[in-house]
Amino acid sequence: MARTVRDTIEDQLDFYRAKCLIHLARAVALQTVGENADAATLDRYKRRLAELLPLQSLSDTEARMSEDITKRGLASLKTDFELYVYKVAWALTYFGSSHVLELLSKSPNRSPTKEFPLVEGLVIAASKMPGDEAAGLVLADALVSDLSLDRTKSYLESVFKLSFGKAPSPARHQVQLAFEVRHKIEHRNGYVDSKFVQATRKYIDRTSWADRKDVVSAVGAKIPIASVDLVATYESMKELVEWLHDESPRVLRRPV
Repeated sequence: MARTVRDTIEDQLDFYRAKCLIHLARAVALQTVGENADAATLDRYKRRLAELLPLQSLSDTEARMSEDITKRGLASLKTDFELYVYKVAWALTYFGSSHVLELLSKSPNRSPTKEFPLVEGLVIAASKMPGDEAAGLVLADALVSDLSLDRTKSYLESVFKLSFGKAPSPARHQVQLAFEVRHKIEHRNGYVDSKFVQATRKYIDRTSWADRKDVVSAVGAKIPIASVDLVATYESMKELVEWLHDESPRVLRRPV
């Protein structure tokens, strides 16, 4: 993957933050465009949906259109935020290569987390690189590669002691629930199961879904997604982007 690498971690994080905020704004703007589109655009969209769903009534088609726009917005927000956290982890590893090498050298045959098996050869290879930049590239590309949000968060906490549990609430709870909702949309067509209820019951009251808790917490019910959820998720992600941007450089100044 081609990367734009700045001179300092602060500059790198500024670059990633700016890009992420633009992408998040575009994602939530899709909802606004959909809700405020001109009549001709909406009519074309309705006709297309009617062709794809010939047995649906007009009211069902309109509801499906609104739901589809909201789902797309939520999916885009999830992808953009996940990518931002991944890039922050990459930047910390690249610019903090000496920190990472020191940590790994203390136990070269043991991974800093269960999810990231390491071999002694990685430490040796990075140590032999000519300069911190080369070592940083070796470590960053090896340790931070195609990680899910949960695995990236685990990596950040294990290697850099940067815990999302200390991120501002209710923003982190809103984003956490949005990810859970998106997961159910993808794997259960948006229907609640017992795992979803168990995972979200402790914090749902601190999210935009609190006023529909009875539905969201009912096994077998379809999770409602409204514009307010999309906007609340967007605002919460912006808050977490700023928190991660400000907190990340500090972790490199902490002792290993």
